[in-house]
Amino acid sequence: MHSLQLTFTLSPFYKIAVGRAPSGPDGWLAERPAVEYNARTIEAAAALAAVGFAPELERNRQIADRVLVLIDMRSAGASSQAREAAARRRPTLAAMPAPREPSSRAAARPWGERSKEIGHEVYGDDRDAFLRHPPIDRIYRNRQGTDDAVLLGLLDAWLEDLQRNYAELVDGMPPPWHEHGELDFEASAEDPHTDANAAHRDFCSPARMRVEQAHRGELREHEPVATHVLRVERGVSPQPDGIAIVAPGERWHIRGHRLTDGIIMPCTGTYRISSPHSHTRRQPRAGSASTPSVGGGASDRSHEARCRR
Repeated sequence: MHSLQLTFTLSPFYKIAVGRAPSGPDGWLAERPAVEYNARTIEAAAALAAVGFAPELERNRQIADRVLVLIDMRSAGASSQAREAAARRRPTLAAMPAPREPSSRAAARPWGERSKEIGHEVYGDDRDAFLRHPPIDRIYRNRQGTDDAVLLGLLDAWLEDLQRNYAELVDGMPPPWHEHGELDFEASAEDPHTDANAAHRDFCSPARMRVEQAHRGELREHEPVATHVLRVERGVSPQPDGIAIVAPGERWHIRGHRLTDGIIMPCTGTYRISSPHSHTRRQPRAGSASTPSVGGGASDRSHEARCRR
């Protein structure tokens, strides 16, 4: 939850990371109302301090405060029109929006929830979901658009915590997870572009992965693996299944099943081993060869933003 709060509080720096930087003082000022709103969501979670999360909440407050300071610095000289527009947005954001009814487009995802094809729930539990979608990616994406030393220090502290937490999630997997699935292998994500000068990278489903070590099942040298984003006619469709691959060279330990069309669906017991774009490195514990040296990696552009291009 903490990393989700920061995803939106840090939205101006996410935009920089994906090539959509705020344009001049007016552009920076336009970011302030939304950041103010998301800073208030941090305060709405203040009760978590009583159950041991006081340091994390305080760090989030410091991050939100620093983002607002940076916006004020970079919006100096904004036009009166931009200031009026920002003032108009504040009342709109002050009220929590009512939940939206699911749209027919959302209900009819073109590819998602294929775990049901093999009789599985989409995710077994939160541990399973976090292992396949490492939360560290959210923070690292925002870090890539940040050049402020104070903010970088606060984000680095979060990255270290999330790195450690991911390793603990892997170490604490229930023993049956290690035996799950008729396929068990380690593989690395290959760059989908043969042109080294390609402006972006796509890791939409299915991603091409090179099998480096097979532990169980019949596997080819290269396998198509389901990810959590699918390219569709008008952009991308976020998928509830699959794994979050965000950088060429990422290594994953995949336990899963082969679907009827030959694509491999990662399942319970899957986790990221390493990523070349990760901020920190963690040495595996002695006797734990599969423990990740890097819990969650990320790249200089977000996965979903790359797929949209």
